[in-house]
Amino acid sequence: DPRLIDSLRRNRAFEHGCHGHVHEDFAGRQSGRPLDVEQTREALRKGERCLWERMGRGPEGFRAPYCRLTAPLVQVLQERDYTYDASLPRRAGDRWGLTPWPLGRGSVLELGLCRAADSRGRPISGYLWQMLEGNRPPEDYLALAEGLREECRGGLLQIALHPWHLRVRAGGAPADQENPRRLTELLDRMRVLEGLYFTTNSAYLARLDRTTASSPQRT
Repeated sequence: DPRLIDSLRRNRAFEHGCHGHVHEDFAGRQSGRPLDVEQTREALRKGERCLWERMGRGPEGFRAPYCRLTAPLVQVLQERDYTYDASLPRRAGDRWGLTPWPLGRGSVLELGLCRAADSRGRPISGYLWQMLEGNRPPEDYLALAEGLREECRGGLLQIALHPWHLRVRAGGAPADQENPRRLTELLDRMRVLEGLYFTTNSAYLARLDRTTASSPQRT
């Protein structure tokens, strides 16, 4: 929708990230042919070019398709001066919690994707795939956010989805017509939780002293 693109281009509250060019299988899990450094570099160049052409600015960060970060990707992200990567899953109780840590030896920071356990002991993350496929109620994600307020104070819980999930399921069948309403309701309910604030990845990092990213912190 050109109107949606125009609104996103004008609204500075939105942040744009790179996800490759055509959802490349950088690790080669399906193809059996991992992308080398030059192939990886070209895929990011093409993805960045699309952002500049459509949005008028380049990406701040990167997330690997399938969340599979490779050594060539790390090298190219450093070369191309990305601020952060957000590909690696991280359990909330791990050493770094939900605070950033250095990715390799350069200046790129890793913003981990939260994984935790729900009240029934099943794995859950901030990725809304299961809700939009009809396999989880919104309340599970509210409980996740509420539980992390104390466990990971000062941390970043990334809420993620593929926008196409509002129209179609993963297999191509039409999505539940309630998905847009369900998503809006979930975000509205999260927004009023005490001690939880919505932000972008870059705005979150801007509030942190980057010199503290080399040691765990609980704030």
